[in-house]
Amino acid sequence: MSFDALDLYGPTPPTSPDRPLVKRLIRRLGVQEATYVVISPEAGCIEGDCFNNVTKLVGRYGGAMITGWCIWELPKLFARAEHHAIWQRPNGLCVDPTPKDGAFCKILFIPDHNSPWDGPGHKAKRSIWQANQEKKDAWELVRLETLREDLLEKKSLSKDNTELRKIDSKLAEVTKLLSDMDHLLYSKGLLKLR
Repeated sequence: MSFDALDLYGPTPPTSPDRPLVKRLIRRLGVQEATYVVISPEAGCIEGDCFNNVTKLVGRYGGAMITGWCIWELPKLFARAEHHAIWQRPNGLCVDPTPKDGAFCKILFIPDHNSPWDGPGHKAKRSIWQANQEKKDAWELVRLETLREDLLEKKSLSKDNTELRKIDSKLAEVTKLLSDMDHLLYSKGLLKLR
């Protein structure tokens, strides 16, 4: 069982595209179609490298790359759209061949032909965030995650990664605070399990 307000292991695929923050994020993206896609890690595919993974699979076996957005959610705090690619196998079946950190069996994917990948040597598009407007800590998490993305994108890290470690430490602090609050609310019967 997990807490409704905070998944202690980080963002997960949403349980439904109709969850409030997810719905708002999908509207912001200006697309309609959201579908669950099975995660089926393929040999040689590397976590966090979906575009190169799918490019190799299309070259080796055929099929097509479909680009769009993978949706992640930290319930009641934020939803995040991550630029992503899935593989449409030659038989037409769509799968996500990129391994994930977590025991997920599917992702919520939104195809978006207006968000193509520009090819080898190019980066993915920036993540799009939807914070819970009623929670100050949600805005802080999004701010820190965006700052973290900025540092990683610019590769302006010092050799000892001091800046990144500071951000990761602050993220851990905010996450722990939220987790402690959830545990307290749950123990008092004010928070339901999902």
